[in-house]
Amino acid sequence: MEKISVIDIEREKNYFNVKFEYSQGLSSYFNDCNFWCEYEDDISLVPTGILLIPFLSNILPIIWIKNVRVELPELDQKFFHSLDKIRQGYKDIYPELEVNGEIIPKKVKNYENSIDEQKSILFFSGGVDATSSLLQLLEQKAYPLLVTIWGSDVPIQEEEGWMRKYHITEKISSDFQLHSTWIKSNFREFISEINLNDLSHRLINDGWWHGMQHGIGIISLASPISYSRNIAMQYISSSFSSQDSNHAASDPKIDNEFSVYKTQTFHYQYNMTRQEKIHMISKYVKKYDCNLHIHVCWQNKTGINCGKCDKCMRTAFGFLAEGVEPKKVNLENFSLNWAKRNFKNIAIFEMLFHPYRIPIWESIRDAARLENHDLPNYSIEWFKKMDFRKEVSEAKKNKFIFMLRVRSFYFRNRIRSFVDLSK
Repeated sequence: MEKISVIDIEREKNYFNVKFEYSQGLSSYFNDCNFWCEYEDDISLVPTGILLIPFLSNILPIIWIKNVRVELPELDQKFFHSLDKIRQGYKDIYPELEVNGEIIPKKVKNYENSIDEQKSILFFSGGVDATSSLLQLLEQKAYPLLVTIWGSDVPIQEEEGWMRKYHITEKISSDFQLHSTWIKSNFREFISEINLNDLSHRLINDGWWHGMQHGIGIISLASPISYSRNIAMQYISSSFSSQDSNHAASDPKIDNEFSVYKTQTFHYQYNMTRQEKIHMISKYVKKYDCNLHIHVCWQNKTGINCGKCDKCMRTAFGFLAEGVEPKKVNLENFSLNWAKRNFKNIAIFEMLFHPYRIPIWESIRDAARLENHDLPNYSIEWFKKMDFRKEVSEAKKNKFIFMLRVRSFYFRNRIRSFVDLSK
């Protein structure tokens, strides 16, 4: 049985570092023996058993898949008791997955603290899901603290990109008279995501971040400030809806079981499709004739929407279907002419390798047909007539030639893809 042991926890006013060691059989899965988090908040009075939750949560899938015994000095009682339910969530999503391993804290503690039922957190990336969640929470008279993570989609080395991204959070919080805060962590860099990707693709046919880590990985980072700020509820926006066939590591079966002390977690807007969320945002933009700063791009690490990747294109067409110009939602770099010329190279290519995206694109097209919004300089009649399944079928028939053309296009334009183009 493999083993991970916590050696020490260094802590300062707004920072902690977990020093740990692992057995030789796990060496390919770690880049560092230090897991750290930095906060805007003072966390000096947060108990050790709370501080260890972010570290433990971000290695849980490794523990279970590789049958690891983890030894640590202390752990929050509520979180410790939630682990079996979180583990069951993974088993429900991935029935083919064997989950073993054991977590052995020397002490399990029930900490004395209070919560304020009016206080909540919304993990805020600035994307469609988070923005839609915020608008609905405000409608319900909930006024969450917006928490943005540095180290999630913007690497911890990208200071300029981070400042640009967090400016969006600050602008949104100011516009809606809310408070915001940030968390910085190496939670994606202390592990070897390259090697873990190989492992997860073999086991679940998905990448490590998307398929294993990003739900509880993100949620757990806020545990110290949820404790210190007496937070009652943490909201994490759904990536998919109950209508989607695709799964991700962020799922209500997992996220809703995550609890720390008296703080609960809710996987929000799981009943809404992405296009329904875009519709909600569009209604707000049109009602108040305003701009909303939305950040969706995973291609560009500098905090700017590139306007050319599949994610940017899907989002831009989603808003066009609702009668909103992309520039109103921070997609100034999107060009409809460029998108039309390269639609097969970007969108059809991604649909070929990720079939779950076909119904997402169909929902955008259907919304465009239904709403029939024709904006000046944004004619999408060609898009409304598209048969994505037929296009994907044609690409399959001529896959070799199609792939040669697409590979050349991606390298020439320096666009990154979820698909490994080197193979």
